[in-house]
Amino acid sequence: MEELLWIFVLVVQLLSLLITFPGYMFILVVNILGYRKNKRLDISDQLISGISLFNLAHRFLHVSLDFFEFSNEFLVSVNYKIYTNILYLSLIFCTLLFSTLLAVYYCLKIVNINHNVYIYIQRMFPKTFPWILLPSIFSSVLISIPAALRLTRKPFVNSTGATQKSENLLYLVPYNLFSSLCFLLFFSSALNIILSLRRHIKQMHSNTRQFRAETVKVHVNALKKVFSLLTFNIFYFALQTFVVIGLLYFQWLTCLPFLYSLCHIIGVIIFVLVSSKMQKKLRTLWVHCHQCIK
Repeated sequence: MEELLWIFVLVVQLLSLLITFPGYMFILVVNILGYRKNKRLDISDQLISGISLFNLAHRFLHVSLDFFEFSNEFLVSVNYKIYTNILYLSLIFCTLLFSTLLAVYYCLKIVNINHNVYIYIQRMFPKTFPWILLPSIFSSVLISIPAALRLTRKPFVNSTGATQKSENLLYLVPYNLFSSLCFLLFFSSALNIILSLRRHIKQMHSNTRQFRAETVKVHVNALKKVFSLLTFNIFYFALQTFVVIGLLYFQWLTCLPFLYSLCHIIGVIIFVLVSSKMQKKLRTLWVHCHQCIK
């Protein structure tokens, strides 16, 4: 029965990789070509490329590790599990962190708040952004180490269930705390964007019909993008919380491969829809393929 479950997990993982690989590679290739052409890449495109790379690495990690553990069950060492768990948790945290930075960037770009601190951050964010990325990735690894060590550690023989759970929670405090802060920052940024766009739409009711029709469409599209990102982030944060719960109840971890497969498939669709550049390239590619078939 356990062997059949392993095979089913491997099939699902492989199918999800086959679905997500073309989508994430499309995003990465379009942004790489755009960078080569213009010698620069917008911050939003950099962050979407980073998220795509993390999600793609996450998919490959899941498939390769599940296959390796299934075919070499007795060769899997404790050190191997520690390193793979650190990498696994770091990729999850980096995805959440980059999507948070993306929401903050959109907030600074769209929302105008007449406050000195906010105006200073608005001006300085593009300049400081390159210095935010590498420390963010490094900090995600450091935060993931205690959780990964606890995930790999075998339960104590003489410990009660309550004792084990309290110890697990202690190890997970840094990881869970910073994840929650990222989500709160993302949620507040998205909420500010939505409220700001809503105010703009209300103000346009006093203008001419033609102007209102054209501008409302732009604002509605922006709202759709923000809602899409918010949906992805809520789903991803929920799965990250599920990882924490799984460390308390190990039997729940068997559901995670299926949920993350679904999340990454949804992510491909969202990050293509969020970028107008991706939509244009996709339409161009579709027209070109259609002409080739004819």
